[in-house]
Amino acid sequence: DPRRAEPKKPNRRGARRKPQKSYR
Repeated sequence: DPRRAEPKKPNRRGARRKPQKSYR
């Protein structure tokens, strides 16, 4: 898969915007 060779891009949406509330 050529897509697997592409570098993973960090999520811009949830980047230093709001505190992650995934732990709740």
